[in-house]
Amino acid sequence: MPPLNAPERIVEHGLQLENATWRLIRVSPAWTRYLLLTFRCTALSDEKRDSVLRLGFNLANGSMLDGMFGRLWQRLAEQIEEGAPQVPPGTALPADWPAEMLAERLERMAPPRIQALIEPFVRGMRRHFERDAGRLYDYHDGLRREAAKRLSALPADGALTPDEFAYGTADARLVCDEALHLVGPPGLAPCPACGKEYCRACHPAACPKCGHEELRAGLGERLAAAAAG
Repeated sequence: MPPLNAPERIVEHGLQLENATWRLIRVSPAWTRYLLLTFRCTALSDEKRDSVLRLGFNLANGSMLDGMFGRLWQRLAEQIEEGAPQVPPGTALPADWPAEMLAERLERMAPPRIQALIEPFVRGMRRHFERDAGRLYDYHDGLRREAAKRLSALPADGALTPDEFAYGTADARLVCDEALHLVGPPGLAPCPACGKEYCRACHPAACPKCGHEELRAGLGERLAAAAAG
């Protein structure tokens, strides 16, 4: 095993203690085993994003291998071609971890790493949502302002606002979303067949969702035909 150059500098770059200091006492060669895991992560929203998460442990001391994956995978590929190194006789290697121990480690370490892996995707989806929510707000705010403009233009002498569907005499008026018709409650009533509310001034013949024809449909035509006959 080749000697390490400047081991203090290697430890300095790999070990950061916020509330303590350290001192390197000695360096000695040792054999260990690494457990390398590969996960496929799928994030779903309006779009789909697949990612690969690689995790690894030193089975001797439990340390993470986050900063070593590039070198480890390269070395693993080389060993597949060259063959595994020979462990000196009498060397004690760490055993496999029990399944319960591995599951407990993964439950703690996997979620923050997965979150960091998919964070760019989540930020993009959040921007899309905020953009769509802004468009929806602008649309309904425009309807509100247009309705307020039409209402403000009505005579102020107490004259009844015209019902653009039934021309009823009740004071209550509703504004439809499609064309801003001012209608009485029957003009925006639910369809008796499917329950969808729709504007009768926009769709005088039938429900736009299910096509149900109400009894009033064609009344004007029938009266005109009867008068002509």
